[in-house]
Amino acid sequence: MRLVERAARAAEEGDAPALARLAERMAATDAVDGRRPPSRALDFLLCDVVASLAPHRGGPAGVDTGGAGGTGDAAWDAALVRRAERDLDPAAARWVRAAVVTVAGVAKGPAGPRASGGVGGAPEAGGAEAVGAEAAGLEAEGPVVGGDLVDGLAASDGRPRAELFRDGALALAWLRGYARDLVTRAGQAPSAAGDGEPG
Repeated sequence: MRLVERAARAAEEGDAPALARLAERMAATDAVDGRRPPSRALDFLLCDVVASLAPHRGGPAGVDTGGAGGTGDAAWDAALVRRAERDLDPAAARWVRAAVVTVAGVAKGPAGPRASGGVGGAPEAGGAEAVGAEAAGLEAEGPVVGGDLVDGLAASDGRPRAELFRDGALALAWLRGYARDLVTRAGQAPSAAGDGEPG
């Protein structure tokens, strides 16, 4: 866990050489330790932030749903993915999308899709349909509920694991920064917390 936390800190600070070294160490550790602590830690931390962010999961409001319909599951998930795709390099944004798909899959559970739809479930209106389709494609690539995001992403694009860990750390740093931004915004203007995205 400490290695992943150090990589996320390096990503947040923009320390590319340190991030590259830490990503190499994560890949090496993952390869020799059968328990694969870096993969498991990164999966856990990413999904934990995504789960804690969403208003429908008890997190702060504040993600613009782009007209997709309130802050329902699918609309919120779609808005978070779109924001990540705007702010991040595509390789890092895929980690955010993979975490959203995983969390949505856990939320819908073995009984099927969540009652209100969602990424990986029945899409709702507007932009959520597009992300629902992307999520279905991503699930087919590998990351699934209970799966390993690193393995799923590696299988879909064949890049070295160190590069994948670097991208995952960048995604984690972005999600944490985004969470801080939402909490700050909600604290400054509680009545407008759900009115749009943070600047």
